[in-house]
Amino acid sequence: MSDYTKALTRFQQADQVDSVTVDQALQEVERSIASESTGNSYLELPLLLRAKGKDKQALSILAGAISANPDYDDARVLWSFFNAAPK
Repeated sequence: MSDYTKALTRFQQADQVDSVTVDQALQEVERSIASESTGNSYLELPLLLRAKGKDKQALSILAGAISANPDYDDARVLWSFFNAAPK
């Protein structure tokens, strides 16, 4: 979970410095998921959304990933991290 903490912190810091770039990264990851769903995108997108304060959207993405693939352990770990970490 420490990797998720580091990633979230970096995304939050980046958003404070240059929110336009973080918005562009969000759009890029969303396009990536739309064209070919990769596991990493399903983890990166919720982290970016959380960094932008869009917790409901982040959890919704994770719920969809877990629903589509109940054995997706990384998504379950990130889900637990989000529910345990302060917002």
